[in-house]
Amino acid sequence: DSVDDIGLPELGAGRVNAAHAITATENFGGPTAVVISHNKTASGERSRGKRPSFTWNKPTSVASVSGYYVYFGRKRKDPLVAGDLQTSRQFRSRKKLKGNEKTYRLRIKAMDVDGNSSKLSEFLYVIDRKVQRPTWRSTAAIATGDVQLRWYKPKGEHVVGYKVYRATERTGKYQSLSGVITQKKYIDVTTQAGQTFFYKVRAIDDLGNISTLTGARRVSV
Repeated sequence: DSVDDIGLPELGAGRVNAAHAITATENFGGPTAVVISHNKTASGERSRGKRPSFTWNKPTSVASVSGYYVYFGRKRKDPLVAGDLQTSRQFRSRKKLKGNEKTYRLRIKAMDVDGNSSKLSEFLYVIDRKVQRPTWRSTAAIATGDVQLRWYKPKGEHVVGYKVYRATERTGKYQSLSGVITQKKYIDVTTQAGQTFFYKVRAIDDLGNISTLTGARRVSV
């Protein structure tokens, strides 16, 4: 097999050509225990990090590793073909990641001193930097003279709490009525008879993402 721009056994700068990538013997286990910069280890965990860093352990089934082909992106590409060769067991995304609930793939293959490639190791990195806002269910003045608010959790989101806001004019300044609450309802006991109030709600997810405010709901007491 031919090898392009690689000085064996060190495996310097360059990449294995397509023919070698296809015919290389994959006879040892790939890198293990991928860890991202904030110490989460489970593949597929969500994160807000826009430029994640990764480290990994060398394969335990081979005595000497010359380098690693690393691909990071959203496709299932072979690192030998689409990745870059490096000797370090660390990788950091060159670009800031964008999007909401988008999955990126860190794909690694190790090379031994004889030019054999390891099995593929893959770590799924899910970036989540947004949470959708709740939708209103109902708002009403109740018999006690208070105002009861109800809303729906945004679908598909990892919501851990909500905050409720109130103003005396639709386009006025909205003041927070509550800390973070976990229920999908709230009773405002600070109302005054004969007045009209406007309410908005926002959601907060488990990563600390905060949604935009809902539209205003008008309630007269």
